[in-house]
Amino acid sequence: MTTAKALPSRGWYLVAVLVFLGGAVGGTGFFLWFLFTSIGGGQQFLIPGTTTLEAAKPGTYVLWYDHATLLNGRAYQFDERLPNGLRVRITESASNQEVPLNQGFGGSETLGNLRRVTVGEFEVRRPGPYVIEVTGPFEARVFSVRRSLTARFFLSIVALILVDLMGWFGAIAIIVRVFLVRRRAGASW
Repeated sequence: MTTAKALPSRGWYLVAVLVFLGGAVGGTGFFLWFLFTSIGGGQQFLIPGTTTLEAAKPGTYVLWYDHATLLNGRAYQFDERLPNGLRVRITESASNQEVPLNQGFGGSETLGNLRRVTVGEFEVRRPGPYVIEVTGPFEARVFSVRRSLTARFFLSIVALILVDLMGWFGAIAIIVRVFLVRRRAGASW
């Protein structure tokens, strides 16, 4: 006794379309979610002045100049160039060692009324408090500090590409498989 193999229905073509759309929407949605939940934020503070960063994780942290922002109900609007005479000193509280501030990539962010440019980057080797002191002969301005998003940004781009590719190739594989099986059995596409 022989058993007939069941043919995949044409409904599988619809599944292929859904896999394609799932890849396109899923990858893009993840990337946009990352952008909208990551940009902005950080610990804002007035300069000249001092703040303590409670670094939860080791890694690269970015010091920003928020040249257009709102802090404690007051608007701040300045040119994006750093004020002349500005000095930054970062100290790890546990060891009292100075942490060098490096130039970094020179990035910028704009989110609503917030506009910021990078001042520099520094490495946090171990979790704990880090004192950031900014001095100079200028009127009050706003700085902020947060963990760098560069690695997470590039990983989200890789995830976007991989999810998109899985959707594209998954859809193509389903279509080709269904078409070939139906064709061998003599059924229409």
